[in-house]
Amino acid sequence: VSTGMPLAVFFDIMFLDNKPHEDALARAISGAGNVYLDYPFETEDVEVDYADQKERAAILENMRFPADPEDKHPDLVEEAVPPTPKLSRASRGIGFANIFPNPRDNVNRTVPLILKYKGNYYPNIDLLLVMHYYGIGKNDVEIKIGKYIKLKNLPVEKMAKPDQKREIIIPINSYGFMDINFIGGPGSFQHYPYSLFCRDGSMAGNASIKDKIILVAAYASTGIATDEKKSPYGATFGIEHHANALNTILNQDFLYRLNELQNIILFFLIALILGLVLPRVSIIS
Repeated sequence: VSTGMPLAVFFDIMFLDNKPHEDALARAISGAGNVYLDYPFETEDVEVDYADQKERAAILENMRFPADPEDKHPDLVEEAVPPTPKLSRASRGIGFANIFPNPRDNVNRTVPLILKYKGNYYPNIDLLLVMHYYGIGKNDVEIKIGKYIKLKNLPVEKMAKPDQKREIIIPINSYGFMDINFIGGPGSFQHYPYSLFCRDGSMAGNASIKDKIILVAAYASTGIATDEKKSPYGATFGIEHHANALNTILNQDFLYRLNELQNIILFFLIALILGLVLPRVSIIS
């Protein structure tokens, strides 16, 4: 894939266990220089029994933000399970990939861009990919919990809606969740089968993925792909939730929620309009 010169490659395949040929994979990841890996946060208190868990945790600490002092919410997660140390070090970065569907209907409409864990914020893999796209680091990210994540010092030529401040302000709720502006259901994004990349081992001369963010996952209607999540458009593979989250940020097509007072005012205005209009409407039998 790297021979096609993509901007970044994200593997939505969690490499949590040491397996044969790991050394070869680590060399390929390191050689590409732009590969990102994801990992899960456990949401229940479970015993993580990897022999190298302390080493994994130490690597994870390299990419975190200090928590907002005003954030008094409890942690939503109990334990981090990063990829194997060898692959983590070889990668450009690692980020969590948890989602939290609405418990009322089990539909996922949001993405946690950060999660608080042991006094720090850890970034979602989508946030890391966005930072890579704009070429910014931790010092260019400002977090105000319950309000926004601000991306600063952005290259104007890469902004979908450029402004003089060169900033993007991502709205988040009190837990760091952003509403995803889904563009559609399954198949909304261009996808390629693995066979295109494994037959001759080279994408040289093919510009179809040049400077693109490539998302790699087990994507099929049957067989090994079981990572389906409900979206507003029905069952959608997990990788497409990531794609929609990235699309929301990069195109700056954010969704904004009204607060309680704004909702009350809106309902009052609707009731007032209906109260004025309906008595004047003739009833046709």
